[in-house]
Amino acid sequence: MRGKAYKKRKDIKRWLKALFSVICVAAAAFLLLSFYRYLVTTPYLQIKEIMVVGGKRVSSQEIMDIAGLKTGINTLSIDLGEVRNRIEKLPWVKEVQIRRVLTHGLKVSVVERKPFVLIDIDNTLYLMDEDGVVFKEADYADKVDLPIITGIGMEELLEGESSVTDLLFSALDLVKLLSRKNTVVSFDKISELRLISDRGIALCTNDDNMTIYLGKDDFVKKLNRLETLKKALGNAFSMAGFIDLNYKDKVVVKWRT
Repeated sequence: MRGKAYKKRKDIKRWLKALFSVICVAAAAFLLLSFYRYLVTTPYLQIKEIMVVGGKRVSSQEIMDIAGLKTGINTLSIDLGEVRNRIEKLPWVKEVQIRRVLTHGLKVSVVERKPFVLIDIDNTLYLMDEDGVVFKEADYADKVDLPIITGIGMEELLEGESSVTDLLFSALDLVKLLSRKNTVVSFDKISELRLISDRGIALCTNDDNMTIYLGKDDFVKKLNRLETLKKALGNAFSMAGFIDLNYKDKVVVKWRT
């Protein structure tokens, strides 16, 4: 009998300990939840100032609207990752950094995309940056005056064929070269870069309607040959309507009639 009574008391103590542990955990969870609710509702952690820097094409208000940011909300209730993802959906936005400033501020730093060329895709003009990212359809409000890349369709672009993408990035490399280097064809005189699958890039100028075939590579050498040709032809150079630099041992020139 004594053995049974002892075992019963032992079982009761074990269950009481377990119950006490559950109560302690529940109490701790309740306290933590209450404290969290206090933190996310207390006026002492409300956002009083939102600073947006780096935006030129996109206004601060547009960024705050799409991110759902406004003064008066609690700083701990903001999911910085979600806010970043929302802002990066804006076509002009390339990168976003967000950080809390002390207890009452939020700073949003934006890096915008810079349009580098226009690209004609199925008779619609789009803006493309120097990384080859097509980020928005061009419109009059963008106020850009840039070379236009033509000769590529949406289907080709989406399929991502290496022959097409390689030629496209070669065109971007050529534009970068012309924008940095003082060449016979200045950057501001480029009107179009026509992509031709079997011949490479045809560069068209906007001042004298000249078409220059530069192929797919060795642009520095070919531009140097073009410079030599210009010096040799003198004033007659401006009368050329067609120049083909794709040959290793010669340059083909056709005159405008």
